Amino acid sequence: MLWLLLALVGVGLAGWYGTAPMAAMFADCTKLVTVDNEHRCGLSVGEAYGWWRIVLFGLLVAVPPAAAAATGRQVVAWLAVGALVVLAVVGLLDFFGFWGFLVVAGPMALVAVVLAVLVRRCDLDKPPRKLGGTRSPT
Repeated sequence: MLWLLLALVGVGLAGWYGTAPMAAMFADCTKLVTVDNEHRCGLSVGEAYGWWRIVLFGLLVAVPPAAAAATGRQVVAWLAVGALVVLAVVGLLDFFGFWGFLVVAGPMALVAVVLAVLVRRCDLDKPPRKLGGTRSPT
C-alpha cells in the first residue's frame, strides 16, 4: 500500500512538473531574454518540451515503486531503491536541463529504503511457516 502511495507521489510530481511554468523551473528564463526565449518561458514545461517527456518522466519515477508494490518481494523493493537512486543521479548530472527535475527521485529513494527495510522486517517475500515440527516421523 505504501509503495503504491510512493508511485502516486511520482505521478503527481510529474503532473505538477508538466504544468509548471518554464519561468519558474529554469534559470535561463530569468537570465537570458530573447524573443524565442521569452515565448518559450511563457509556456508550461509540458508545452515547451512536449507532453511525451512528462509521461516518460512520470513512468520513470512511478514504475519502480509500483513494481515493488505489485510483487511485495524484498529483491524487487531493493531494485526499486536502486532505480530511484540512479534516477536521482541522472537528475544531478542534468541539473539545469529538462531531466534535472529527476532529483526528486532522491527523497523518494530515501522513503523507498524505509519501505524496503519494512518489507524485510515483515518477511513479505517468504511463504508462511507451517505449524508443528519439521521432523518426519521415523
